[in-house]
Amino acid sequence: MKSFLQHIIDDLAIEDAAKLRHQCFIFPSRRAGVYFNDLLQKKFTGQVFWAPEVFSIEEFILHHAPA
Repeated sequence: MKSFLQHIIDDLAIEDAAKLRHQCFIFPSRRAGVYFNDLLQKKFTGQVFWAPEVFSIEEFILHHAPA
């Protein structure tokens, strides 16, 4: 049985690697974001690409909250 993150990675096509730099992924925890980045690197092995922004919910709120 595939994990939720593996389903997300499987939906990304090789052609999507160049578009990743314009995307942001928000996960419930930092650990899920780190695991997502690991899966992303394995999917696009041998390709150069800009990784998307990856935040936990808490980081996302802090990043976008007014000072």
